[in-house]
Amino acid sequence: ATLARVFNLREGFTEQDDYLAARSYGATRNGALADGGIDRRELHESLRRYYAMSGWDRKTGRPTQDTLAELDIAWAREFLPERMA
Repeated sequence: ATLARVFNLREGFTEQDDYLAARSYGATRNGALADGGIDRRELHESLRRYYAMSGWDRKTGRPTQDTLAELDIAWAREFLPERMA
């Protein structure tokens, strides 16, 4: 997952791309979300928690140097965009 994240960041994806389409936040015709869609704030906080649990920067989703080293993929740092460094 961390290498996939590095690849996506290298290709220009950011944390802004980790969100769902606008229609996902509204109610559906039936099923679990019939009474209301996904809560934007809850999804936002869940993403931040996921980033932290993955060893990524909680705000940007960028894998930390420590995580890359721990996974023995420190070489992948050279593929991270400098604008995020």
